[in-house]
Amino acid sequence: MTVTILGTGNIAHHLGLRMRNRGMKIAQVYGRNEARAAALGQLLETDHTTELEKINTRSDIYVIAVSDGAIEGLGHLLSPYLPADKLVVHTSGTVSFRVLSNSFRHCGVLYPLQTFSLGRPIDFTQIPIFVDAPHEADLNILERMGNLIGHRAYRLPEEKRLALHVAAVFVNNFTNYLLAIGEKIVTTEDLPFDILSPLIAETVAKAMALSPQQAQTGPAKRHDLGTLQRHETFLAEHFPEYLPIYQAISAAIANKI
Repeated sequence: MTVTILGTGNIAHHLGLRMRNRGMKIAQVYGRNEARAAALGQLLETDHTTELEKINTRSDIYVIAVSDGAIEGLGHLLSPYLPADKLVVHTSGTVSFRVLSNSFRHCGVLYPLQTFSLGRPIDFTQIPIFVDAPHEADLNILERMGNLIGHRAYRLPEEKRLALHVAAVFVNNFTNYLLAIGEKIVTTEDLPFDILSPLIAETVAKAMALSPQQAQTGPAKRHDLGTLQRHETFLAEHFPEYLPIYQAISAAIANKI
């Protein structure tokens, strides 16, 4: 299977490496920025280009790994340069394959459910891959590709993929932001952030072993108004920007989410 990757960000880096390591040939990398396209091309030991008119037309699959808002526009710009039988997919958790269907007869979604950062290794054997496409033959191709790349490929229609992505934002992006708040509070008080590490680890482990609702503890759960008031007074004095967040989450917990 020969792949061209369009994009030079976090997902493009990680997917490109995983695909190459699983025996796929990366034919080319496309990116608007010459330095970033060249760097990813060198990493994947392949050609790169910043010009769509020079795109490799012999790949089996074209993977668009760019920001959600750029997918449709890039697809539209790419379509004149590709043969009609090529399969073009994007990696978004929230965007329908339909943004590509006006430009390509064969299109789909290849969505890895994970957070990606440059320089942070990822174990793809633990990552579910969600696929979607309007044609059964293309779905079969993406399913095989997903099973080769990740832990397992799942067919998932766009409305369920959107729900999954929303849930992922809560458990990943929002949780990380709350960790960042905790880090700011303790480091401002000259305490090391890693003093919270055992608590963070147990929080996640307990949520997975029980369920998040069963694992919930804390002053809001207990309706401990005295502790809640002391926390709010502290935040109002030292970190007023975090007070509305504390109050909103505490109210949600008290109301049993």
